Amino acid sequence: MDAPSDAFSDTGIDYTSGLITLIGPMSPEEASRAMVANAIRCRYLSAGVPELYDLFKDALGPGIPDSSLQVPFGHGHGLSTCGLFAEHMHGLIGVNDERLFDPYAPRKATDYAVARLVDYSSRMSAWMPASTAFVREHGGLPSAGDVVIIGCHGAVEDYGGIEHELIVAKKNKDGSVWCIEAGQVDTANGGLQCVKVVARTFELVNGKLWCRTLGSTKPGRRVLGWACTAHLELRNEHTVPMGWQNA
Repeated sequence: MDAPSDAFSDTGIDYTSGLITLIGPMSPEEASRAMVANAIRCRYLSAGVPELYDLFKDALGPGIPDSSLQVPFGHGHGLSTCGLFAEHMHGLIGVNDERLFDPYAPRKATDYAVARLVDYSSRMSAWMPASTAFVREHGGLPSAGDVVIIGCHGAVEDYGGIEHELIVAKKNKDGSVWCIEAGQVDTANGGLQCVKVVARTFELVNGKLWCRTLGSTKPGRRVLGWACTAHLELRNEHTVPMGWQNA
């Protein structure tokens, strides 16, 4: 897989890190840190690498059939894993929505990944719409631990493409961010889906917030909004990797 210089090696967290369960309340800062730590643990997992396949599947939550992961996405088969991954990371830290703990079996439109994120984060007053007014009023952009949706296939306005979900994992001094995201393609291993670390920027263009990939000539996708992990309602049980405080 394409592997950038690892911005997270100093955390000591990777897919070999054991998981532990914490009991009790978590502060907003701890929730965001736990979210990033779980994502870091999953970076570079791939359905195309046999020894990593089960870990990749586990990172998407319960109920995902093998048939959806063993064919390249975008060829008329399978499902995109970007939303499944990010939302399962919310489930691990204990976000209080039953759908994050049950096998994935959507019954209505708001049960599908991506729509599900907007649904539960809105209900918890944690959904941040990417309107110019919001960005200017609050003077902020997505923070580490937040889950961002870019693109919107059904919008009248141009959003640059279909929806994609990503986790902001680290902000850099130059304004760019490291994101950890599934739904990426492992070109070296059969074109199957994987988790990658991607360098991105958030930019206001003509009053609209856009997300661009550093080093890409493509225009990027417009930001629909993001779930602020620090504002989400949590249960009192949280799964995190050992060393999570280093994230």
